[in-house]
Amino acid sequence: MLKLNNRKLPLLTLLSALAWTNATASYTLWPEIISISKKEWTTETDNAKFFLSIIKTQANGGYGVNILPPKSNLATACIFSNPNVLKFSTETPPTDDTGLVIIDTNEARKLPRGANELTLTCDSWIANRGRNGYGPVEVNPTKITAKFTIHNTYPDLTRAVARIDDSNRSAVKLNITRPQSDVSTSRGVNYWIAALVPGHIFGVAEDQLFFLTKNAGGGNEWKQLTSEDALSVVYLKNQSAANHADEIPVNFGFTKEEMASLNAIILTAYQIDGQEIKILDYVWNPAVATPVAGNYTSIHKLYAYETVNKVREIMGLSYGKPVAALNSAAQSHADYLEINNVVTHLQTQGMPGFTGVYPRDRARAFDPRYAGGVSEAISAKKSVWSLLGIPYHATAFIDLTPDFGFGFSSKGLVVNAGLNPPVTPDINESAVIAYPCNNIKVDVKHQGYETPNPSVLNGKKDFGYSSIARVKFGQKLTVDSWELRDANNNLINTVVMTKDNDANQLLWDGVATLIPINPLPVVATSYTSVLRGRNNGVPFEKVCTWRTVGEGEIAEN
Repeated sequence: MLKLNNRKLPLLTLLSALAWTNATASYTLWPEIISISKKEWTTETDNAKFFLSIIKTQANGGYGVNILPPKSNLATACIFSNPNVLKFSTETPPTDDTGLVIIDTNEARKLPRGANELTLTCDSWIANRGRNGYGPVEVNPTKITAKFTIHNTYPDLTRAVARIDDSNRSAVKLNITRPQSDVSTSRGVNYWIAALVPGHIFGVAEDQLFFLTKNAGGGNEWKQLTSEDALSVVYLKNQSAANHADEIPVNFGFTKEEMASLNAIILTAYQIDGQEIKILDYVWNPAVATPVAGNYTSIHKLYAYETVNKVREIMGLSYGKPVAALNSAAQSHADYLEINNVVTHLQTQGMPGFTGVYPRDRARAFDPRYAGGVSEAISAKKSVWSLLGIPYHATAFIDLTPDFGFGFSSKGLVVNAGLNPPVTPDINESAVIAYPCNNIKVDVKHQGYETPNPSVLNGKKDFGYSSIARVKFGQKLTVDSWELRDANNNLINTVVMTKDNDANQLLWDGVATLIPINPLPVVATSYTSVLRGRNNGVPFEKVCTWRTVGEGEIAEN
C-alpha cells in the first residue's frame, strides 16, 4: 500500500495517481506556421515580391503558453531552397515575425520552364503539454515550411518585352527582356528611347518624335532625327547582349507630371549587332497613374502603405503618396503611445514624447501646410485591415487627399491622412465607388470595436467587416437597399448607416456604410454585396464581389 505522510491511500486514489503518471495524451500549444501574402508568381509580370510572417495558430487544439524562447530575426531564422531567386529585402529589413521577400527576376528566368516549387523553411519552437493537457510544458526547436511557386515563362518568349518602372520617381528604370535568339556573349546591343508628342503642342499638323540621347557632358538631352543615321540619336550604344534582361536607368529631364501635361508617350527600340532595329510594342503613357514607392524601412508601415494604395486603386481613386511630414507626425505619435503606455488621439503637454495635442498640431509641427486638417486612425491591433473594415475610420482612406503618413510601435499602427490643397480631382459625377469590391482579398481577423461606436448599432461593438461606398463630393448618396450574401447565397444580417441616421454625424451626404451585425467567419471565402440607390437622384446599382483570407493567412496587397 502506497503511503503519504504515514497515511494510507484508498485504492481508487492510487489507481488515479498511476493513470496520471502513465497518461500519454499531449497538446500542442499555439503552433506556428509560415504565412505568405501570395503563393505564386509568373515571370514577366509586376510585383516581384511578397510578405512573409510567422503566425501562431490554434491548430491541434493548441492554446496559449508564454515560455517560448525569444525569436531570431527572420534573416537568420529562415532559409530559402533557392537563395539566388528569393531573398529578404535589405531596404526594408525583416523583423522577428515579418519580412519582405524579393524575387530576383533575372535568377527566376534561369529556372526550368514551367512551374518551379521553392521551399521556405524557418526556425520555430514547439511547446507540448502532456498528461492530458495538465502536465509540464516541454519546449523543443522545430522547423516550419511553406511552398512558393514561380512559373517561368521567359525561355518561351519569342519577342522582347519592355516596361518602365516609375514607382520611384527619382530613379525611373527601363526594364527590357529579350528572347534567347537575341542573347549572346559576343554581341552588342543598342537601345533607343523616344517621346512622341502631339503636333498641336507645337502648333503643327504632325506629331513630333524626340529621342533621348547622351550629351558630351554626361547628361541627357532630347533630339530630333535630322538624318538617316539612327545612331546619332541612340540612348545607349554597344551594350553587352549577354544578359536576358537589362535594367536601364533613365533621366527624362522632366517629371512624370510634366510629360503627362504634354500628352507625350514613350517608345523604345533595340538593335543587335547592326541588324534590323526592333521597335517594341510597349508604350509607356505618363498620364497613367502608378503608385509612388513607399521606401519605408519598417515592414509594417510598408505593408500598410501598399495596402491603402491597393484599396484606392480598386475604388478608382488617385494613389496615395508618402509625405515626410505626415510620416514624422504619425511616427512621433506612435512613439508617444508606446512611451506613455496609452492608446489615444490626444497628447498631453509635458508628457514624454509630446509633439502636439491634436493630430493637426502634430502634422503642423513638421509642416505648416497641414494646418487645414489631418485625419488620424489608430489600430491597436497593428493592422490596416482593421481600420479599413470599420465605418468611421474607413472614410479617412477614401478622401480626396493623396497625402499619407504611417507610424508604428508596440502600441499600434498610426495613419495620418493630410489635407494639403490643391488636392487631386475627384471621381466623375456618375461614379459610385465601393470597398471591398473588384474581387479584392481582405483580412477580417480583426473586426468591429470602433471608437466612437457606429450609432446605428445601439452599443453593440463586436460587429462584422463593413463595406463603404461614396459618390463625388458635394453630391448625395441615397441608399434604397443594400444587402450582403455569402458564397452560399445566404443573406448576412446587416444595417446601413448614412448621414441621415448617424447620430454621431461623422458621415457626409455622399457616403454610406453597410455593417454586418455579427463578425464574419475568419475563413477563406467570398461575399457579394448589391447596393441599389440614387446618386444625386439618378438611380444606380453597384455589385461588388470580394474575398476573405483564412486564419493565419496574409492578404495580398
